[in-house]
Amino acid sequence: MFFILRKREIENYLHPNVIIRSHRTPIPDDDFSDMKKIFGLHVYKVVADMTVSEILEADRYEEGKTEHHELEEIILALLSLAESK
Repeated sequence: MFFILRKREIENYLHPNVIIRSHRTPIPDDDFSDMKKIFGLHVYKVVADMTVSEILEADRYEEGKTEHHELEEIILALLSLAESK
């Protein structure tokens, strides 16, 4: 089993609110911006400060008329794989 993210890297799921809370100036970015280049190697510290609701907002996408949450779906798939062993 493998997963391909809809965005360039996991850091592209940063919610704008967590960037502001980290005392960084929000800059224009998109799903394929190099966030490590923008925020530096310690970007993982910013990720750790995200709330569940911010994660669900950042990973939300629609396919057809159905709402999905990409990271949540990946985690559930991995948990299901672990449970089947």
